[in-house]
Amino acid sequence: MRHARLTALRYAETHLDRRHREGLLSHHAWETLKPKLKEQDALLVDAVREVMHADPELEAEELDTARREILRAQRSAFMGLLRDGVISDDVYEKLTSEIDIALEEGGGPFWFVPQEALPNNCAAVRTSGWRLKKS
Repeated sequence: MRHARLTALRYAETHLDRRHREGLLSHHAWETLKPKLKEQDALLVDAVREVMHADPELEAEELDTARREILRAQRSAFMGLLRDGVISDDVYEKLTSEIDIALEEGGGPFWFVPQEALPNNCAAVRTSGWRLKKS
């Protein structure tokens, strides 16, 4: 619930900042509200951090969700590259199949590119890739 409150507060801050930049909220009002929003944001960040630290399962779930978001963002970037003609259909299929495998496997090495895509001189990094903790 704290995470949802933090997200909502940040959305509200972004919304008011945009209204201020568009001239729909006075400079005085924005300068009065902004420090209060920042203070509450910092308090909620601390509260979320505290909850995550106290509940390793929740922390692992958040890391897995973030990992999946990274992979989905990569998939979206590949779609844009295909649409713009930067990569071919074959390359797109190969790259997105790698993403699909990473999404299905879940909790694997915390790498966002296949190990074989790394240069040969990265052998030490290849073997030391850390994993997400599974509960």
